[in-house]
Amino acid sequence: DSQCAGKVLPVEILSARGLRDTDFGGSANLPDFFCVCEIVDRPGSIVIRTPIVRHSLNPKWNHSDELHDYVVGDSLMFTVYDKDSVGQDMAGKVILTSDQFHPDGFEGEVQLTETGGLEAYVTLDIAPAEEMRARKALLSPDQVEDIVSSVNNSFDVFGMTEGMEAYMIRKAVHTVNRRLRKALLTFADRGWVNC
Repeated sequence: DSQCAGKVLPVEILSARGLRDTDFGGSANLPDFFCVCEIVDRPGSIVIRTPIVRHSLNPKWNHSDELHDYVVGDSLMFTVYDKDSVGQDMAGKVILTSDQFHPDGFEGEVQLTETGGLEAYVTLDIAPAEEMRARKALLSPDQVEDIVSSVNNSFDVFGMTEGMEAYMIRKAVHTVNRRLRKALLTFADRGWVNC
């Protein structure tokens, strides 16, 4: 298990169903939900956040991302929020302990708690340990930094610090890197992709 310390953990937050109408607006004004994944008891760790899906009690995010500071034994908390004009309201949450997804991964629905009495679920896909250990980037860290530097010097985002710009670009490059590897694995031998 120590081999997995600090490994990248691929996480997909796919969808939710049965969420409560936190806006109480009826069918004309349904909530705008998003989901956040964070490591329990690890303040300051980078979180995964889906885009907002508007006006649906059964949002489909199909969002893939990676936790870069995951250590075996960490529990993950998934919280669904409704984003509205005055902030955000929690619609439900669930904690997955490490033994629920390590070492075999997890794929399926889990029931949310604190849902206002409704049966609500979120669908998740967490990579197994063997995929986590075998996962090798197609771009080296130096290549990633070259891309980040090149893109960061090409434009400025108004109101965003240089550090935040670099973080957002780096995150996008890591996502593309992972998708390239996943695409190659659909038609190429795993040994070739890992070499």
